[in-house]
Amino acid sequence: MTRRDGKPIAMLILLLLVGMSGAAGKDATGTWTLAIEPFDGKSQPGTLKLNQEGETLTGKVTQPNGQSLEIREGKLKDGQVSFFVQAGPGGPKIHHHGKLEGDTIRGKLEFERNGQKRPGLAWEARRKAD
Repeated sequence: MTRRDGKPIAMLILLLLVGMSGAAGKDATGTWTLAIEPFDGKSQPGTLKLNQEGETLTGKVTQPNGQSLEIREGKLKDGQVSFFVQAGPGGPKIHHHGKLEGDTIRGKLEFERNGQKRPGLAWEARRKAD
């Protein structure tokens, strides 16, 4: 099928769909190597597994010691990632805020205990190849 100006409608639909997929945002789904700026200079990477549906993120953070923490209140909006994990019963909430750029997320942690928040360390996640 062709428009009056001779351009195929299928080509216009394809361009529209490609434009819509780019506008829909970035996809954070996947497995990521997670590195947190170390207190002692010895970084030990963990793993971040993310699933994205719309702007909602779910998944787990697996620490170097093998402990898995469930992601709570995960969001990705306009390239901004946010979620928290609870570090054990009675432990602090560790809020992760970052920016997704391609296959990298970079950001800062914030620790919350008894309603008190304090800034933490820098973190970076790199998407693993499938």
